[in-house]
Formats: sequence, structure tokens, C-alpha cells
Amino acid sequence: MVILNDNYWVYLLSLELYEITPINYTYMNYIVPTIAIADNHRLMRQTLAAFLTNEGYQVVVQAGNGRILLDQIKTESKLPDICLLDIEMPEMDGYETAACLRREYPSIKILGITVFDNSAKKERMLRCGADGFLIKTGNPAEWLQIIQQNCSFDETQTAVQTCSYC
Repeated sequence: MVILNDNYWVYLLSLELYEITPINYTYMNYIVPTIAIADNHRLMRQTLAAFLTNEGYQVVVQAGNGRILLDQIKTESKLPDICLLDIEMPEMDGYETAACLRREYPSIKILGITVFDNSAKKERMLRCGADGFLIKTGNPAEWLQIIQQNCSFDETQTAVQTCSYC
């Protein structure tokens, strides 16, 4: 049986724990996708992080706004594969954050998240560099499908689209 804790992959054999190797987000040729979340509602961030962790993703950054997210990403040793950005956040909203991420880190997949199912907001988020969009009231299975689709890393999908923010 394999168990993942915060620092190590370990095997549980005969009720004894053996350290194997420091975690590097891989296991048997399977890359565990890393995710960053920016949402000004702490409950939403924490619930989403728990949900994604339970589904096999590694949440590496949680932030209350875009500026904090960008600051935290700069300190990470590995860039997240996907950023989930709430559109409506104080200080630096999802639009501005998406534009900055797209310019500075074009390999990161960006998914906008909001409670509003509004085509104008979706279009604006996509113009600012987002790769997709998730509705907070949506079906969890649909969320997982969209996130998984964005884990298909294709170098041709990293075209830079800019917005007027950054």
C-alpha cells in the first residue's frame, strides 16, 4: 500500500513505515498535476483544495487574491501546472492575474472560476489568457473533466494572448 504525506512517499508494510524518496510529484511514470488556487473566499479555497487533493491532484498554492498568488508562485521551486482563478477578487482580480500569468508563465494552464454564468465574463477572461472556465455552481464531475483536459500538456497550446492589464 502506498501513502502520500506532505514530505515523502512511504510504504506501509507489516505496520512499519519505511521512507522511500522525497516527494517529487511523480509515481511510476504518473505525473501528479500541481494546482494553484486564487479565491478571496477562504472556505471555497480550502474546500476546492480538499476536493482536488482527494481526486489525486497536488495543490501547491492557495491565495486570497492574484497578487498573493503571483508572489507565492515566484517562491515555488516548480511552477503549478494549472491555476484556478476566481474572477472577482480584491486587489488583483482574475482578469489581471490571468494576463500576468500568461505573460510571465505561458506554460501554466489558466482556468477562470466564478459563480456567474455570464458569457461576457467568460469572453473577457479568455481574452486575458485563460484556457477555460468553471462555474462554481457546476457539477463536480464536469470540473474534473475540464481540469483533466487541461492536464494534457501540449506545447502548441501555450500561445500567448495578452490583455491590457500587464
